[in-house]
Amino acid sequence: MVTVYVGGTSATTGMSAVQGALLNVSGLSAAQLATEYRSQYRQCMIGADFNATEVATCSDRLNATMSWVDCTDLGWEDCEFRINNHLSQEKSTAGQEELDYRENLCDVGDCALATCGYSCTACTICRSQAEEYRDLVENIDACTANCEDEEADADIARDQSTYDAIETLMETCMGSATTQAERDTCIDDTVRAELSVSLGYEVDDITLQDYLIDAAADALMDAMSDCAASAASQTELDACLETNGKEQLAESLGLGASDVSDEMLYEFINEAALEKTTKVVDSCMDIAQTEAQRLTCVTGDDMKSVLASILGVQASDLDTGDLQEYIDDAATERAMEVIDKCVGNINTTSLNSTAQANARTQCRQVTGCNALASGLGLLSTELTTAECIEYLGGASEKQVNNKMASCVAAISTTLSESEQQQSEGSARL
Repeated sequence: MVTVYVGGTSATTGMSAVQGALLNVSGLSAAQLATEYRSQYRQCMIGADFNATEVATCSDRLNATMSWVDCTDLGWEDCEFRINNHLSQEKSTAGQEELDYRENLCDVGDCALATCGYSCTACTICRSQAEEYRDLVENIDACTANCEDEEADADIARDQSTYDAIETLMETCMGSATTQAERDTCIDDTVRAELSVSLGYEVDDITLQDYLIDAAADALMDAMSDCAASAASQTELDACLETNGKEQLAESLGLGASDVSDEMLYEFINEAALEKTTKVVDSCMDIAQTEAQRLTCVTGDDMKSVLASILGVQASDLDTGDLQEYIDDAATERAMEVIDKCVGNINTTSLNSTAQANARTQCRQVTGCNALASGLGLLSTELTTAECIEYLGGASEKQVNNKMASCVAAISTTLSESEQQQSEGSARL
């Protein structure tokens, strides 16, 4: 548990956790207001330190955002669920923002390459405390047994922090890069150094491209969400894609705006849509109590509206079949990610070969299938192991294709054309 003193400074963390009055937020945009309210909520939750009474008080920091929820034509129960779903998303975002902040402090402090190298005890402690702060903000008690699900979720949240850090670095670096050589330096030097510190080892070109591609899809997701929020017509949504989308993707990948083709844009839009679908369903399923509410998480107007905003279309033009396809793909992709993290956390030192094999089976048939069921809007008991394995079969092929894309992207353009073709051929073997 993280030690924090309300109204003062913790000797353990050095953070001031103030639970004072709301700050003056006049003159801020809706997005800025939401960020400010989440910041206050984070401070309050850290100070509450799992105290139920104080935790309930902290939710007041987010109540002001409830006025933005449209309950037109909804009954009382449906409106209450929509509001609670909105608050769940805000709280989840707040937890990720706290982790991002803490991870950044680690990167420039205890985990800095100059003082820590790629691994040291102080860095391990710092990153562990960063996760504890996230748990405080999200009011998640520490897991003590059978923690495969929780460990996988924590690893995925840490990856998200890395994507967010890469996005910030590329935005800053690309702002002053005027030539392709300078844009390449943003990736090869700036991002590589940050990623190596974050992961705790010197990353190779394939890993660099893997994270860069995922971070680009994540940044594109945010750019489309922000632009679509103020788009009043399909013409304006088209402009979000052609202008905001392409500019964001170019910035994230270290390219000139003219280098982003329509094919590249829509490939990344698809990945961004899957990522957004996963986040929205996860937050919704955290609070869903009934079968009807779970169904709403994956088929409701909120889900359709969010997905449409990323795709750059009107929600009314997104049919049920398209929505279901994204739900299925997002759920299987997340399940495979969870399985990867779970398998990676197996202790190969203390477990014998039989125990390791059993642990891998547990990762696939329990941890992974639980994640899949949740992503599909189901209880774990509503998805059989056979059905789960069938879903995951297609996802394995997609994982191979994504890894191949990172491998191809990592091929140096300084090679001759024939050498590049030979390297691409090797990547596909």
